[in-house]
Amino acid sequence: RSDAHSWLGDWEKTLADAEEAFKLDPANPAFKWRVAVAESETDRYDNALRRFIELREAYPWDALLESKIGLVHYRLGRLDDALK
Repeated sequence: RSDAHSWLGDWEKTLADAEEAFKLDPANPAFKWRVAVAESETDRYDNALRRFIELREAYPWDALLESKIGLVHYRLGRLDDALK
């Protein structure tokens, strides 16, 4: 359901549904990813960054993950970190 909400651009509902799914299965990295993306789209950058960095530990060379981390750093005004 969170994916459908994201396609419609309703990020608050996306986040609520993603958090519910994550509570049901916190070990599932796909659910953590969805929560982090929704957090970044709802300006909850510190939470999103923490989750993305946790995911980096499991997927150290994932280009999409690295781009999301860079984007969150950029939105936080951390340009040097964003360019890494």
